[in-house]
Amino acid sequence: TLVLKLRFPSTKVVWGIRSSNIDLSRYDRFTRISYKLTFRLSRFADAVIANSRAGRDYHIAQGYPREKVAVIANGIDTRQFRPDPEARRYVRSGWGIRDHEQVVGIVGRLSPEKDPPTFLHAASLLAQERNHLRFVCVGEGPAEYRDSLRQLTRSLKLTDHVIWSDGRSDMPAVFNALDLLVSSSITEAFSNVIAEAMACGVACVVTNVGDSAWLVGNMGEVVPLRNPVALKNAMVKLLDQRPHTPAQIRRRIVEEFSVEKLVAGT
Repeated sequence: TLVLKLRFPSTKVVWGIRSSNIDLSRYDRFTRISYKLTFRLSRFADAVIANSRAGRDYHIAQGYPREKVAVIANGIDTRQFRPDPEARRYVRSGWGIRDHEQVVGIVGRLSPEKDPPTFLHAASLLAQERNHLRFVCVGEGPAEYRDSLRQLTRSLKLTDHVIWSDGRSDMPAVFNALDLLVSSSITEAFSNVIAEAMACGVACVVTNVGDSAWLVGNMGEVVPLRNPVALKNAMVKLLDQRPHTPAQIRRRIVEEFSVEKLVAGT
């Protein structure tokens, strides 16, 4: 793209940023060099669109020209992601969930960045207090890492409480099956998972990373990173008090993070 810019200076170049703080030590040498090179080359772009405030601030700190960077959040298809009682019953039946049981889930790639161990530790604390809860982990990941999480589940005596589900194509139905979504990530930019769950009317507990706190606003609970006790307490609050209705939770996404708002902003 920049070669085109040098050859045809009148060509307008717009870059996209879809990450925030990245731990480059997890990537190979070529990726690290390429990523750092973008910091130097960003001055040649005419505009830069970041999908998160956290991504904007991080990249500006690394050398991106502040005056060229705008934030346009991701857009959620609220016609696809919406409350659906029938889909809720279908998925819960497939998971073997009984009517009186509540379901708390994490959704997304099983990786260290998503910190599922903290979720499992919080689930263990909660399971000691009440027996009508089920916890579901929806997503795929490296076999070795998945095995380590299953071993942790056994050591926490959570085996009978946790459901493991591979990645699915019917994600609106999956979100509807949950009573509460948890995002225990240690790094995020803009989390589509949180926004999609909220569009389905599901309350969320999120860690204070990236734009997650901005995304949930006052419709959910925000907790510190790697803190199972705080996570467990926030889960209890939303499960027991239900301070906001599904309609109120969904309205925030419809009004602030719709596809239409994304298109207009772009």
